[in-house]
Amino acid sequence: MINVGLILFVTFLVLINIIVVKYTSKTKMMLVTSGFFIMFLIAPITWFVTLISLGISTGNGIAGGVAGMMFGFITFLNGIYYVFRGALTRQQPENT
Repeated sequence: MINVGLILFVTFLVLINIIVVKYTSKTKMMLVTSGFFIMFLIAPITWFVTLISLGISTGNGIAGGVAGMMFGFITFLNGIYYVFRGALTRQQPENT
């Protein structure tokens, strides 16, 4: 049986990726900025919310801590991907 927390987390990551690709993939600097935003703001929030919600719902703080660290780390890696993608992308000339 699939855990509801895992489904919510995957949906959350998909939404983050859709937003980043749709709105920030135009320039190199916007990709790097969104990557740092994901790494240093979204990942700790994901860790904390997962830690609290799973800790309360299961009654086991260790399970919430492990899941929070795992989900936060995956979100952090997602941010690193966008930083590298932005850093390695060539600047496209603007057609004005």
